[in-house]
Amino acid sequence: MARINSYVVDTSLSGGDILMGSNYIGTTGGVKQYETRSYRLDDLTDFFKSNIAVASVGENGITTTQLHVVSAGDVGQYLTSDGDGTFSWVTLGVGDGGLTEKNFTSALNTKLDGIAAGAEVNVQSDWNSNSGDSQILNKPTIPGGNQVLDWTGDVSGGNIHTGNYTNTTYSVQDGELSENNLTDALKANYNAAYVHSQAAHAPATAEQNVQSDWNASSGDAFIINKPTIAYTSAIPSATTSASGLMSTADKTKLDGLGGSSGEANVQADWDETGTSDDAFIKNKPELGELDLSAFFAEFTYGSGLLTKIEYWNSSSKNTKYYTKDLTYTSGTLTQSVLTNNVSSATQTKVLAYDNSGNLTTITKS
Repeated sequence: MARINSYVVDTSLSGGDILMGSNYIGTTGGVKQYETRSYRLDDLTDFFKSNIAVASVGENGITTTQLHVVSAGDVGQYLTSDGDGTFSWVTLGVGDGGLTEKNFTSALNTKLDGIAAGAEVNVQSDWNSNSGDSQILNKPTIPGGNQVLDWTGDVSGGNIHTGNYTNTTYSVQDGELSENNLTDALKANYNAAYVHSQAAHAPATAEQNVQSDWNASSGDAFIINKPTIAYTSAIPSATTSASGLMSTADKTKLDGLGGSSGEANVQADWDETGTSDDAFIKNKPELGELDLSAFFAEFTYGSGLLTKIEYWNSSSKNTKYYTKDLTYTSGTLTQSVLTNNVSSATQTKVLAYDNSGNLTTITKS
């Protein structure tokens, strides 16, 4: 067989073109021998046609190696072309919505499984239908027109024959129904009442009795000639030990309580400053200097002299009532100012001395 050198060309080949190659002539010393030779393309075409048969593929006629497939794949897979001369194994499967708008989905499969074999679309029954799915089997015959059924009549005439029913006579004795039975005794009472109602003594305009009403001013409930009750003389005034009417003195006292319902007593509070509050003490006297001993006093000193005294309600010092400011001249007390911290009122005392340093007068303002 000749070997043909491969080369790259930039022109189209024709049947008369010459190709250079080597022709196999034999083997010498284990080495194949070739000679140089030229070939026409037509000659090569004829050679291929006569020496290469058309391949036919039967069952299992092509292996994965011949197709250059990497693996043998799994059961149920199909071999498809990748479009580049290679092949791949794929698993074909269609999920819900993978085909068209009329897909056979899992939901439709479940619905189909629930339908019995031979089932059909429901057809509306039709009284007038004589065939098909709409026909009503064993339809009874209904008498037409104004025909009246006769229980004792002949069946051939469209009536009910006596053989189709049992003629039974029932009777009820006293006490055989319920607690509201119409017994013979009750029936006799009803008959007597009816006879009495039809008697001549019952006027034609008789009416049902109406309950009298003390407060009614007209109609059937009105009481004619109703007496006048003197309450004031019949019922005495109330006392601490007996109920009765309110006296004029008690009424005056009640009106003096104030407001629409009066008020409960309120405990007076010395510390209350609201003048409209019930606990406020009017005309409360000012505390004198001797009364300040009841308060908790806090002292302030300056340069060794007492300059201020503050009076609190207690040692917790929640409320400060008074403040006393002391003024000195050359170390001698000359003025004392007492301030009421609740009302903001002040009391001033001026002290005077003689040449010997003795206190002579105290002026208050």
